[in-house]
Amino acid sequence: MSDAYTITYSSESIEDLRDLHYYISHRLESPQAARRTVSRIRTAVRGLKTFPFRHGLVSYVSLQREGIRSLTSGNYMVLYKADESS
Repeated sequence: MSDAYTITYSSESIEDLRDLHYYISHRLESPQAARRTVSRIRTAVRGLKTFPFRHGLVSYVSLQREGIRSLTSGNYMVLYKADESS
């Protein structure tokens, strides 16, 4: 096992972050809050590089079988899968 894992964003997660930024920036009219929110989420995700198994599996049994974990960042939940084989 290496000391650092690689973080890979799915195309859906990138789109979700863009949509979140747009919503906060334009609909809520707070561009600064949009940048801060997305930055906090990305920082939390970067933290998974060193110990991705620190967060528990999700409560949905079908996703548990796939090894899906979750972390929270403010009001947002990030779903991810830690792959030890990579």
